[in-house]
Amino acid sequence: MEDLKKTLSALEKKYGAGVVRKGGLAEIQKVPTGIISIDRLLEGGFPRGRWSMLFGQKSTCKTSLCKHMVGVMQGLKEEVLVIDAEHTWDPNYAAQLGMDSDKCYYNRPTTVEEMGTIVNDFAPHCGLIVVDSITGVSAAAELDRDLEQETMALIPRKLSQFFRMTNPVVGKSNCVVLLVNQVRVNMSGMYAFDDYPGGNALGHYAAAIIHTARGKKADNPQKEINGKKQDVGFVVNLKLEKTKVSSTENQKATLNFYHNVPHFNVYDDAFKVGVIEGIINRAGAWYEYEDIKTCGSDAFIAALTDNKKTYVKLQKELMG
Repeated sequence: MEDLKKTLSALEKKYGAGVVRKGGLAEIQKVPTGIISIDRLLEGGFPRGRWSMLFGQKSTCKTSLCKHMVGVMQGLKEEVLVIDAEHTWDPNYAAQLGMDSDKCYYNRPTTVEEMGTIVNDFAPHCGLIVVDSITGVSAAAELDRDLEQETMALIPRKLSQFFRMTNPVVGKSNCVVLLVNQVRVNMSGMYAFDDYPGGNALGHYAAAIIHTARGKKADNPQKEINGKKQDVGFVVNLKLEKTKVSSTENQKATLNFYHNVPHFNVYDDAFKVGVIEGIINRAGAWYEYEDIKTCGSDAFIAALTDNKKTYVKLQKELMG
């Protein structure tokens, strides 16, 4: 025991107090998105002091979910940094998702090295950093070469260095870091499946990875317009490919995205999950929960929207 005390004392002199400690690991704090389908999948929301990644085909709401999350963080009065590597963020569309673009910090990095420095410097001071997308920027060495010159595996190597450099800072912060990534089709086996570019470091360091994909067109939300049923949005399928912060790995959820505001209707989402879980009672076309009893789903969602107290109770019950 005395030898151990001497070892700890020597380590603290060299590396600082608390460099090795017994127990005392803090519980991971999470930030709810307010969208029940996602919060149930992550058992509470996106984790602070960790990396989370959304990857999927184009037009599967990856960036839209990030903008929604920015609005959530701004509602908590926390600072937000947006690293717009693809130069595509639009303030007007962002406003529709609840985000105030004038209250965000922005960076459009030239290199991975620049992006790493900015993440390191901002993580201790932000509640949220969004990187859209993590593979959308070049390494400095790539910019010095001609297009004809090969740069095979340069970005994966640089991203590996990026995570090694920034992970200790992010891990000590109170910051949610949300990465957006695209897909590549992996055909290494018998079946083709979606995978993400950028190398193995992305998979190793991410605490939560969600795959987004379009649902079947037949499942799209519809409304009667001029006497005809018409699509008013589309379904997004979510799958938690990896998690270090919950017990829900490989579980799935579905989310409706609407073409008109609100693009993510939290009341619609709570209704859908409530019916699936049997918390909202259904008898034919009638739906009932607490003091709400209506004929038709639209009428129930409208009543739930107007009754915030009942909605909060339903939300708590759904989150267990």
